[in-house]
Amino acid sequence: MLHRLFLFGVLLYSAFSSPTFARPDDSTGIGGLVQSMFGPSQPKIGLIGAFDAQAKNDGGVTQSTYNVHVLRFYLRGSAGNRFSYVYQADLNGTVQTLDLKFTCRITDWLKADGGQFKPAFGKEFLLNEANLPFVERSVAAQAASPGRQRGIQLTGSDAGGIVAASAGLFSGNGISSPSDPKISLLTGKLRLVPAGGSTSPLQTELSASIMYTRDNADLSAIQLIRNDRLVWNGQARIGYGDVWTEAEYANASSDNIRTANSVYCNAGWKFIPEAEVIGRFDWKMNYWMFDSTAGDFLRTPGGITRKVVLGMNWYPSTGIKLQADYERDQTEGINSAFLNVQYSINDQ
Repeated sequence: MLHRLFLFGVLLYSAFSSPTFARPDDSTGIGGLVQSMFGPSQPKIGLIGAFDAQAKNDGGVTQSTYNVHVLRFYLRGSAGNRFSYVYQADLNGTVQTLDLKFTCRITDWLKADGGQFKPAFGKEFLLNEANLPFVERSVAAQAASPGRQRGIQLTGSDAGGIVAASAGLFSGNGISSPSDPKISLLTGKLRLVPAGGSTSPLQTELSASIMYTRDNADLSAIQLIRNDRLVWNGQARIGYGDVWTEAEYANASSDNIRTANSVYCNAGWKFIPEAEVIGRFDWKMNYWMFDSTAGDFLRTPGGITRKVVLGMNWYPSTGIKLQADYERDQTEGINSAFLNVQYSINDQ
């Protein structure tokens, strides 16, 4: 329902602000009202579209598929200097509202976000589809992902962007529930850029994130067996010139019992300005699994997933990215190849 109302508003604005419906002598008309609401920063439409081909072999049978990998619609705008918004919808299949975030710039160093969006947690989880280094998001990042939530978040940062801190209060039930019974999920993140800058060959980044809730309905996608739920994350990145490496670790626990953890490590080299080669080690471990027969969580001796990924990204022109990945799932013994063609515009 949200996406239908929002898109209807955009169409209404477009219709009444066009020359056909212009009313230069009537500043109180609908077109003038909408124009004054949006101010000088008119809505900007964005799009991400990607098509991929996949082939998987388990040592015997090879399966090939072709997919619309992602199709997203964006709408961004602002009202004056303090208020802005972003709307994002998934158009791949059934239309679904993903983000509807309103932002108020309280001061030069503090802003408040409210609505439905991704809480500040981790690094790869916060990247949109256009900026992922590989075709598929890492299993490590997915294992500790809070998903999109409904709530509010404060973010403060210094003028140089060296230090940034966020704190949020969310429902914890994600966006699948039409009505969340209570606000119960606390999140926090601290990000540091201790060295480097736009003109320096050395680039560094450190961050730490945390989520906490006592509601057993929160964070249902993460393996958590008790009510007292805690998930924390640490990330580090260092690059020099055209070479970089990055790692991210996450740990989930319930009542001080470790239930899952995950880690990935990426490395890349931009050997020409338009192309880079990258590699990844991806690992996660679930220490408990839900047993439907017993009706409870039981310890599992083999909840490991291990993957090695090699890839190349080519950026032939602005907004276009071509990706080729090879993935080895060491746990399942499956070899996979991915080819992805992506186009994006105004996705930031």
